[in-house]
Amino acid sequence: MFFHHLAENRALALWALLALIFMILEVIGTKNVLRSFFGIPERFSVFAVTGFNAVLGIYLMGLKEKKMQTKNLIICKEIREYYHDVENLVRDSFWNVYRPDCYEHYLLNQIRNDEDFVSDLDYVMFLNNKIIGQIIFMKALIKTDEGRNLDVMTIGPISIASDFKRQGYGKILIEYALEKARELGCGAVCLEGNIDFYGKVDFDYAKKYGIRYHGLPENEDSSFFLCKELIKGYLDHTRGEYFTPQGYFIDETKVDVFDRQFPSKKKLKMPGQIF
Repeated sequence: MFFHHLAENRALALWALLALIFMILEVIGTKNVLRSFFGIPERFSVFAVTGFNAVLGIYLMGLKEKKMQTKNLIICKEIREYYHDVENLVRDSFWNVYRPDCYEHYLLNQIRNDEDFVSDLDYVMFLNNKIIGQIIFMKALIKTDEGRNLDVMTIGPISIASDFKRQGYGKILIEYALEKARELGCGAVCLEGNIDFYGKVDFDYAKKYGIRYHGLPENEDSSFFLCKELIKGYLDHTRGEYFTPQGYFIDETKVDVFDRQFPSKKKLKMPGQIF
């Protein structure tokens, strides 16, 4: 477990490497330096060990603090009383990320009433009685090249509060929800996302399953389109086209009016935005 965390923390790994180099210098130095310099090589080793122990202690304290955070972690179904707070969470999470504002909180508000919305897979995550995450599922389908409609699901929006991103909470939430989806009989999940993140929960490129994204020419980049089998063999011998649920196509002209019920935020043009 320690070496797993060490590999994830480059700064700590660098400190470990420097400490090792200084200790090697101490061994070489004591055998080769002049008597007039006696004691100097030994200091390399002392300083290296002392410095590394100090950094390691601080790092392990941080790990302990993160572990403690999971003690009061609860994942439960979303209820109506949570709606506004969850929409605000989604808004905070997406604001100025893909464009100089966001619409995902309005999207969530609208698709809760959509026929493809899966209410049994509408989850929120609490930490110390505060909502820090949410995830929803929608029914979707793949139209196979043989003319069948194959039922699948998709995810989104999914959000983690800004203060808790990149700490593993998103992975915990997704894994929990995917297992619940499997228990409900969902055979596979398709989504649009980053393989660097979703690959951690075993999503892969959908094209490896023979699934194409609706309307996207086959020679176009489809690395954003990902898939995960929840039931082994569900997508065997399947070739076809995935169709995004209609509930995701909302009237964005209504976002500004809906947004007025939330605290004011500044719209900013940021690097990396795609709209």
